[in-house]
Amino acid sequence: MLVYLRLSSFLLIVLFPTVVFSETSLKDFRSTDTAHGLYEINEAVIKFLDEEKTKSNINRRSMGPNLKIWVPKCSVPLKVEWTPKYYGLSNRHSVSVYCDKTIDGSHEKKWRVNIPTAEK
Repeated sequence: MLVYLRLSSFLLIVLFPTVVFSETSLKDFRSTDTAHGLYEINEAVIKFLDEEKTKSNINRRSMGPNLKIWVPKCSVPLKVEWTPKYYGLSNRHSVSVYCDKTIDGSHEKKWRVNIPTAEK
């Protein structure tokens, strides 16, 4: 019995983190009827950064949104721009994605998600 308890405790300690902390892909966070997908938000940032590279030769890449964020579905096209410096973010090249109007019935009328960037 003692051997069984030690073995089961060992397996729990070794296997549990593997199951709990399995890698989650940004592609798993797509838009639904009620939520705007972080994948689509990040795609808007990537498009913005590509346009900025051709306009002003700023060569940055998206570091992706925080996967803990949840925002309601946006009913208008997303707006993307450099995050204003007065927001006080540590990454001075952050990008803000804005939604000016969410779907009807949402508790939030609009939202903003900041995405950090890094040099390519």
